[in-house]
Amino acid sequence: MNFIEHHGHEVIDMGARNWLYEDGRETYSLEGIEKADVLIDLGACFGGFTLMASEVFKKQIIAVEPVWFDVFQINMEKNRIDCGFYPFAIANPKDEKGWALMNWDGRELYARKSTFKGVTKSTVGKKVFLKCDIEMGEWNLQPEDFADVIRCEIEIHNLTGKCSGTYSDEVDKAELIRFFEKTYYIDADDRTVTTQNGTAKVFHLYRKDTFPEKANVGGPISKFLGV
Repeated sequence: MNFIEHHGHEVIDMGARNWLYEDGRETYSLEGIEKADVLIDLGACFGGFTLMASEVFKKQIIAVEPVWFDVFQINMEKNRIDCGFYPFAIANPKDEKGWALMNWDGRELYARKSTFKGVTKSTVGKKVFLKCDIEMGEWNLQPEDFADVIRCEIEIHNLTGKCSGTYSDEVDKAELIRFFEKTYYIDADDRTVTTQNGTAKVFHLYRKDTFPEKANVGGPISKFLGV
């Protein structure tokens, strides 16, 4: 196993996939993280975003990664980052039991399913900064999952097909989007990206009662998604 240096951290050399370390750093913003008590990284991949956040955030960190969990854990241990970890696939509450067949970037395996509430049992009542990049799994999240989320960096896909064994066709996308638009001030990344699951866009969500200064940012998610 070979290691490389990445922004002051020693990480596993993943060869042609090393761009994923930088993706976590370039794509997502840490603005407002100082107001949070907990950082939750859904779709932590190799740990690029978590490593970046750990440079400035010294409180509770939780990560979820069902496919590249082994790489993530080694990278955290190598850099002595105290991080709660779950190798779960985030599922809809109607389909939370059992295992999901995950296939991402050439690695296929079964991961145990869990709802978001299964991850946040230790964070109830704490202010959460959530980063979410779970390849359509974001549609399995429920409005109540965001009760404590004051900031959210989220990649949202606009597809109708199943993905990674966890996306449900029964999900009401419009309900979740209406909740976001009611609860958060929303800004969007300029780029529309193409992933293995189709087009997606990163949105920056600021809870209205926590970030009143963001009242003039952005616009509706629904305009991009067509829901």
